[in-house]
Amino acid sequence: MTDICLLHGWGVNRAVWQGIEDFYAAYGRVRTIDLPGYGKRSNETFPDQLDLAAQQIAEEMPVDSIVIGWSLGGTLALYIQSARLVQIRALQLIAATPKFVRSQNWLAGQQPETFAKFLLDFKGDYLTALRRFISLQLHGDSMNSDQLENWMDKLNVYPEPSKTTLINGLNVLNKTDLRKDLALINIPTHIVYGKRDRVCHPKANIYLHESIANSQLSEFNCGHLPFYSCIAEYKTHTGCWLESLGLLNSAESECI
Repeated sequence: MTDICLLHGWGVNRAVWQGIEDFYAAYGRVRTIDLPGYGKRSNETFPDQLDLAAQQIAEEMPVDSIVIGWSLGGTLALYIQSARLVQIRALQLIAATPKFVRSQNWLAGQQPETFAKFLLDFKGDYLTALRRFISLQLHGDSMNSDQLENWMDKLNVYPEPSKTTLINGLNVLNKTDLRKDLALINIPTHIVYGKRDRVCHPKANIYLHESIANSQLSEFNCGHLPFYSCIAEYKTHTGCWLESLGLLNSAESECI
């Protein structure tokens, strides 16, 4: 049976996949992996270097897995594949980016001043800043109050990550630039994004598609959480992609 590894993003934990794990399970053996310092690994600390974090995560991945990475999890998945830390069968990158912060030759990122202010605020009252960032993840999604409350409740299942873990993750995002590594990715890759995303610039996903051979692109009318706020459409697109890899679901599906 094919293993499907799920990698969450910064500031949250494996609980973000609740409600969609059964969908993935119809296609393979699901492995929800907490990043170091999060969820069931909250007693650890997220490293301050991308390669060290990626190595720890790769050690938990069975060979020839399908890896689905969201946000920071997508960036880690990109690095794991480009560095060949473990053999991966296929990638799905959800709201991911090769470079999180804007620069002179990269306009599809967060403004350096905005990121610097967030980091400064975070070093002060990090719990308030964390909640503000989680709210930003929800920006652009048409959710009712019950959906918003459900999303926030998910994150309280496990202990909050330490301040060091969160700051190290932000520093990794600030330093990382994987644009030159994208040519090294030659496995089937499905790039998924919301056109109203306020965390990961939508154009970053288009850049990924243009830079990664054997990739396909799916756009959704939402923000940073297409697998939550556009779950029906996300399942349709993802199901068709998984079936194109030879993984069949017993339920009927329609490819578009």
